[in-house]
Amino acid sequence: MTNERRKRNRTARRSNARTRYVRRIDNDRYPFVPYGLLPALGLLALLIFGLFPFARGIERNALQATQSALADINAAWARPTASGQWVTLEGRPPSKAEAAMAFEAARLARADAPLGKTRPVTRIRENFLWPNASGSPEANPLDSSEASPDWNIQLKNGVLKLSGEVPDDETYQAILEAANEAIEFPQVETIEDYLFVTGDQASEGYQETALRGLNTVTRCTAGTASFINNEFSLRCDVPQADAANIEELAQAPLPLGRLGSIDILTDESVTACEQSFATILADARIEFGTASAVIDSSNEALLDQIARTASSCPGLLRIEGHTDNTGRATYNDALSHRRAEAVRRALITRGLPASRLIAKGYGSAKPVASNDTEAGKASNRRIEFRVTRASD
Repeated sequence: MTNERRKRNRTARRSNARTRYVRRIDNDRYPFVPYGLLPALGLLALLIFGLFPFARGIERNALQATQSALADINAAWARPTASGQWVTLEGRPPSKAEAAMAFEAARLARADAPLGKTRPVTRIRENFLWPNASGSPEANPLDSSEASPDWNIQLKNGVLKLSGEVPDDETYQAILEAANEAIEFPQVETIEDYLFVTGDQASEGYQETALRGLNTVTRCTAGTASFINNEFSLRCDVPQADAANIEELAQAPLPLGRLGSIDILTDESVTACEQSFATILADARIEFGTASAVIDSSNEALLDQIARTASSCPGLLRIEGHTDNTGRATYNDALSHRRAEAVRRALITRGLPASRLIAKGYGSAKPVASNDTEAGKASNRRIEFRVTRASD
């Protein structure tokens, strides 16, 4: 190959070559980030931020609804705790019947929602303490394999409600027949039958005990008779003239099981008790510090007088706390409950049994005067006392 040809080949290669230019710079920037995901991450953060208080609100509603439901049945011994929509009941029940009633009240508890009342509790667990053979408390389930089927008979607003279980068709028919005959009584207008026949063999005396409950409660103005874990209990509102006969029937020896709590309230004694409280509080009022549940020290004499009146009243007493409409409703509900609880503790220190006293706060839901004036607001900030009835 001649020199001239080599030169032409080198010239051709140079013309076909590509030149690359590389510039080195300092790497002071952040690594690659998928910026398109930032809006999604922002929405996720907003969702978490919104769900946390929302979830806390659901838990608070579940707890408050359960507390209110327990107060309505006078179960001051039961202490609910909430985790989300799960509620745990603790305490020492006075009886198996009271424990079952508390469990049912928590299950049916309702709370306000944008579209009306709803059940905020989805699951209930119990951790009750029962006395063992030595008398010391121990955890024990509600169920007992040796107990006869449980039933509950309630009379309220003219409705006779039969619920629970009975062992056989014979017992079921006997109860239903007696219930239909009870419609002749003025206070019984209709019957709601929710009884379930288990198909078991009835224990001796079971049918007679069930009819005892039915025949007793239908003589009340309002009331509840129950047979739970072989224990018969009765709560009954009744005129004074009928009280002795009903108590004699309820307290008679049982053909099966044992007697539980028999609580008979006469209309006259309840009215007299509540009128006594109204008279005391007509010219005096239990005072608290602003936005506080601490009772003013000047109320000692008033509390002594209230304790003396309460000791002569029948049944269970509900201490009701009320506020004006200043501030948020949830805060007022909590404040009114704390004030009612403070009065309850004050009465307990004055010798009243804790089992007879229930504290409940109503916030600003039940005003007795207009909240448009300072005088009206002052009237709405109050403590009231009520005897709990079977019809409550």
